[in-house]
Amino acid sequence: MKEAETTGVDLVSLNNNMYASHSYSACRRPLSRLKYSERSLAAALLAAAAVTCVCAALAEPTWFRLHGGSCPRDRVGISDGLQGGGGKDLCVSPQTVLMLRVVLAFSLLALLCSLAGFLLDILGPKQPVLKVTRRYAFLHVLTVLHCATAVGFCYWTSELLYTLQVQHKMHRGSQVWVHFGFSFYLLAAAGGCSVLASAANLLRHHPGPEEEQALRLLQSMEQADEVDLPPSTTHGTRFSVDAFSYGDIPDSSAYFLSHFHSDHYVGLSQRFHHRLYCSQITGNLVNLRLRVPAQFVHTLPMDEPCQVDGVTITLIEANHCPGSVMLLFELPDRTCHLHTGDFRASPAMEHHPSLVGRVIQTLFLDTTYCNPKYEFPPQEQAVDFVVQRCEAAICQDPETLLVIGAYSVGKEKVFLGVAERLGVPVGMGCERVAVMQCLQPNIAVSTTTVLENTCLHVLPMAKLNFKALKEHLNAFKGRFSRVVAFRPTGWTIKGGNPTMANVYSNVRGKVSLYGIPYSEHSSFSELRRFVQWLRPRRIIPTVNVSNERARRAMMETFRQWQQHVGGRALAL
Repeated sequence: MKEAETTGVDLVSLNNNMYASHSYSACRRPLSRLKYSERSLAAALLAAAAVTCVCAALAEPTWFRLHGGSCPRDRVGISDGLQGGGGKDLCVSPQTVLMLRVVLAFSLLALLCSLAGFLLDILGPKQPVLKVTRRYAFLHVLTVLHCATAVGFCYWTSELLYTLQVQHKMHRGSQVWVHFGFSFYLLAAAGGCSVLASAANLLRHHPGPEEEQALRLLQSMEQADEVDLPPSTTHGTRFSVDAFSYGDIPDSSAYFLSHFHSDHYVGLSQRFHHRLYCSQITGNLVNLRLRVPAQFVHTLPMDEPCQVDGVTITLIEANHCPGSVMLLFELPDRTCHLHTGDFRASPAMEHHPSLVGRVIQTLFLDTTYCNPKYEFPPQEQAVDFVVQRCEAAICQDPETLLVIGAYSVGKEKVFLGVAERLGVPVGMGCERVAVMQCLQPNIAVSTTTVLENTCLHVLPMAKLNFKALKEHLNAFKGRFSRVVAFRPTGWTIKGGNPTMANVYSNVRGKVSLYGIPYSEHSSFSELRRFVQWLRPRRIIPTVNVSNERARRAMMETFRQWQQHVGGRALAL
């Protein structure tokens, strides 16, 4: 047993610290500094200014000032367009009236668009259509176009007014002029405010797909009610697992990171100044991507018990992504708690010496797919299916480009399996190459950043769509004639008893796209088997528990699993 670095902190109650991010409100800190708000106050203020300017322009009677003509008034406004001009009216002609009405129509459209844009900016709706409309400032751009059109018709109207006054001027030598009034400049100012509002939205950084997934998880955690541990676990630790989004947790002496996925390390940065424990691979990635000071990052060996503050910690392979671990905590009184992090349960875990015969007091369980509709084939079958399809595609057309979707960390088994079978290097960007180097010596195949030199490319999962794949293929015109792509994710198939025989490609032109039911999370049946084998005294679900109803539904599922094996009673 190894002795990890300790600070001699006394043991305190497990209630406040074992998994602060999912289970305990006592240690919660506001997520406002980490949440992404769809609201844009700067754009909203500018939109409000635009609304004010348009309203003032419509209320102000002076749009044009006249001098030297036959018109008895020295000003013309929108009201003249509403009243209409008769044949004897020396101020406006029928054509001028029409132009004034057009100006009024576009001004009203500008008012409606700017008002709608203001509401979107101030409310920040999260519905996909409204979110895209706000982020890309469509309404503010429309306001600019309407204001610009109205300004153009104002200029046309001024020319018509000038021509009419010249034709009917009272004195042959008198000077005639037509100037724009205050309302015209207010309308132009509204357009300027809308330009700035558009810039405020378009220049703002918006989270990508992975960041949005992490933020959605954070929101569900923030909304979750408090779940207290039973009195039997009052002797615990000052440890926090995957709880970096809450700042400095009171009384927490050490932090643990189960794996390097953004929804688990969000909040961890180079400003972190506490002890952090993780696997070697995760530690490499933390140093590379997050720049956490090296003196705070402590890596623990796999499958070897270590002492941290008097508690025995064992890291167990989680079968999720490289470096992912389950954390087994054994307290001095022999009480054990298991935190799975994100994991895919496998029969091999049932033979792990650290788990065999162990009584688990509390199981913190990854419940991403804790629903009977989620069943997946074994990972080995999914990888073998991809490998066979790649071999067939290359045999049919040697100029085929193979593309595998992957996360920044995760899905490596798929593209590495293809690379090993075909004997080709894996083409990827420089950032992913740096990540792959953190996984060494686990990775045996070669990589390259010169994508023209290999037929196997790895792209971010977000680019596994027909449009992006077509663009990627066009970038290598003359080198590859078609692309066959694979999107490995557990969300591909829902319900039934899926097999790889039911997987087919979708083809559009030169692009073929497969959805592969390859998951790095446990399926429903795998979770059931793992829980029924482990028979923990208490289960705390860590995913999809945003409300009391969802948690109680999961607890009912856990009870049913327990009843089928006649195991220990599960505590609420």
